[in-house]
Amino acid sequence: MATYKGISGFNIKSLSSDPSNLVEGEIWYNSTSGTLKVAPFVGSWASGGNLPGARYGNTGCGTQTAAICVAGGDPDMTTVDKYDGTSWSNTTGIPAARRSMFCLGTQTATGAGQGLSPSTTDTYFEFNGTSWSDEEACPYSAFGSAGMGTTAAGLVAGGSSPGAVTTCAEYGGESWTAGGAIGTARWYITGNSGTQTAGLIFGGDAPPVSDSTEEYNGSSWAAGGSLLSSLRGVFASTSGTQTATLSAGGSADPPQSNQSSTYDGSSWSTGPTLAAAREIGAGGGTATAGLVAGGLTAPGPASDATEEFTVAAAVKTVTTS
Repeated sequence: MATYKGISGFNIKSLSSDPSNLVEGEIWYNSTSGTLKVAPFVGSWASGGNLPGARYGNTGCGTQTAAICVAGGDPDMTTVDKYDGTSWSNTTGIPAARRSMFCLGTQTATGAGQGLSPSTTDTYFEFNGTSWSDEEACPYSAFGSAGMGTTAAGLVAGGSSPGAVTTCAEYGGESWTAGGAIGTARWYITGNSGTQTAGLIFGGDAPPVSDSTEEYNGSSWAAGGSLLSSLRGVFASTSGTQTATLSAGGSADPPQSNQSSTYDGSSWSTGPTLAAAREIGAGGGTATAGLVAGGLTAPGPASDATEEFTVAAAVKTVTTS
C-alpha cells in the first residue's frame, strides 16, 4: 500500500496547535482537535482607503501598494490620485477633464488616453510621477477602450468612437502603429491586463454585453476561455498577466455585479465577492494582490470606496465531503 511518505518523501507532522507561519500546501495533524489540516491559498476582499471623492469612469493602473487613479466623471474631472497601499493622496491633475479613458503602465510611468470630454477624443498623455506631458495622439478617437503594457511598449484595443470598433494600436514610446484587429468589436473593455506582446481583454459591450476573452501575441488576437458571465465595465488587475489575471465587478447592463474571478490562461474560476457591486472604475494590481477603486454602484451613485484582494495561505480541516 502506498504511504504519504512514499508519495511525498516525508511524514505528516503531528502538532498540538496549528502553525502560525503557514506555507501553501502544508499538511499536518492537529493532535488537540484530532483533525487533519491543510493550508491552501485562499483569496479575500477587504476595505482599503477611500478615494478623496466619489467618481465613475475613472481609470487606473499600477500595483496594490503603488496605484494611480486618473480622471473620471460626475462631473468630468482632471483629478489624479496616488495610492500607497493605505491611503490616496492628490497629485498633479491630467491636462484635460476626461472620463472612460484607457490607462497603462505604472504609478510613476503612466499612459492615459482617449475618453470622453464630453465627445470622444484621440489625445494621449504621459505621467512621470510628477507632471503630465501631451504625447502623439492615438490613431483613433474612442472611449471605453482597453490599455495595457508600458509607456515604452503599450497597446490599446477596441472602444466606441461611437459604435464598437475592432481597432488595435501599438505604442513604441514615441509613436503609434497599427496592431492586429480584435476578433469582436467592443467597448467598456475595462477588463484588460498583460503586455504589448502578451495582452488580454475580456468582457465589454459588443453589443450585447460579452463574455468573450481574447489574447494577443504581438500581432494577432485569439479566443481564450469565456468569462463566467457576460459583463461590461469590469475591473481588472492591470499588473496581471495573460496567464494570471483578476476580474472583479462589472455590469450585465443592468444590474451591476459583485463577483470576482481569476484567469489562468485557459479558463476562469469563481472568486470571492466584492463588498459592493459596481462597474466602470479603476483597477490595478495582480491576480493575487488586486485593487478596485470608485465606479458606479447599484442602483447607480458613484463610489469612493477602495477594495483590496489578497491571496494568502489559510487553515482548512480535511473532511470526507
